[in-house]
Amino acid sequence: MQRAGAAAAAEIVHTFGDAIAQGVAVFAGPGNNGGDAWVVAAALAAVGVTVRVVEVAAAKTDDARAERQSARALIDAHEPSGAERVVVDGILGTGSAGAPRGAIADAIRRIGELRDAGARVVALDVPSGLDASTGEGDVTVTADLTITFGTLKRGALVKRDRCGRIVVVDIGLGAHTSLDDGAATLVDRAWVASRVPRIAVNAHKGTRRRVAIVGGTEGMAGASILAARAALKSGVGMARAVVHPASVPPLQASVPAALTRPWPDSDADLQESIGEWAHAVVIGPGLGRASDTRARVERILRAWRGPVLLDEWTMGLHRSWRAESPLDATPLMSAAKLSKTPDELACIRRAQNINEQAMTRGVLVFRRTSRHPLRPTARPSAALPSVRIAGHRYSERAETVDPRSG
Repeated sequence: MQRAGAAAAAEIVHTFGDAIAQGVAVFAGPGNNGGDAWVVAAALAAVGVTVRVVEVAAAKTDDARAERQSARALIDAHEPSGAERVVVDGILGTGSAGAPRGAIADAIRRIGELRDAGARVVALDVPSGLDASTGEGDVTVTADLTITFGTLKRGALVKRDRCGRIVVVDIGLGAHTSLDDGAATLVDRAWVASRVPRIAVNAHKGTRRRVAIVGGTEGMAGASILAARAALKSGVGMARAVVHPASVPPLQASVPAALTRPWPDSDADLQESIGEWAHAVVIGPGLGRASDTRARVERILRAWRGPVLLDEWTMGLHRSWRAESPLDATPLMSAAKLSKTPDELACIRRAQNINEQAMTRGVLVFRRTSRHPLRPTARPSAALPSVRIAGHRYSERAETVDPRSG
C-alpha cells in the first residue's frame, strides 16, 4: 500500500504539476483502495500540496485504518472546496463487486460533476465502479488518468474510455505478475517481434511477399489508404489496393508506394489481380454497403485459398451465410456473432473453441486449414489507448503499449 500510494503520488506530481498548485481533492473509500488514497494524500501533503479528503465511508481494513491515522496529521481537515483542479478517486478498487450504492454512488457522481467543471480525475488502480476483470459497470468514475498497480487490469482495456491514459506502476509484485491465469494474450511489441520474421539485409520487395487490400468504395478511399500504409510499414514487400475505380486516384496520390487496381470485373481479372498475385488478402476497409458488396466478397473468397483478414463490418454482411457459403458456415457464423458481443473478454473466452483467430471489435483472421486452438489478440495497436509503463519491471498477460511510441 505504501509503495502503491507513493508511486501514484509521484505520477500525479509528474503529470499535473501545475494543476496541483490549486489543491487536490481525494475521495477515500472503505477498503484498501481507500488506504491507497490516504497514502497518496499524505505523500502530496508532505511536499506542500494542499490536500482535502472526502472520507466516503469509514475505513474497514486494518491497513486502511492505519494509513488514515498516519495521514490525518498532515492533511487539511476541511472538506474539498470544489476549486481543486485535481481529484483522486480511491473509493473502490479491484475487490469491489456489484453496483455502487448509497454514499459510494453519490461520491462517484460527485467526482463526475467536478470533472465536468474542469477538474482532472485520477483513478487509483481502476476507476471506481468498474469491474477490473470484465470492464462491466454502469455507475463508474470517468478518469483522465488511471494509475494501476503492478499489472494492467483487463477490465481497463475493455472500458478504455473510462480510464483515460493508463500508467502501470511497479509495486514489487515480482514473479506474481507473470503467473498464468488463463487470460488471453494481448498484442504488444514483444509479441509482434516474436512472430514477424526479420527482414534479411539483402531483401527487396520481391522477396518480402505481397498483400492485396480489397475495399475503397466510391467516396470511402480513406480506410484503404490507411490499410495500405499500415501494410507497407509492417515490412510487406508490396501492397495492392483493389478498390472502386473512383478511389484509384486518391490511393495513388496518398500512398504512391502502393499498387492499385480497380475492382475485378471477371474471374480472370480476379485471378490476375488477387489470386495469382497476393500471399494474403485483406477485405473490408471502406468496402461500403452497396447491394453488390456481399456478392463481390463471396466471389473473392471462392477464388482465394490463402490467409484472409475480414474487418468487423464485412463479417456483419455474412450473418445470413448458410452451407452454400464459400467458407465453413458454422465457425464463421459463430465468429461473426462473437465480434458483436458487448463483453469483449467473454467474446475471447467463447472463441477458444473456434478454429479462428479473433480480434474483438476490430477484425477476424481465419485460415481454412487451421486446426490449432485460438490464441486471441487485442484489436490493432493503432486503436489502443495511450499506456505508459512506469518502473523497471512489468510483466502481465494483458499488456499493451503506447501506439505512438512505434
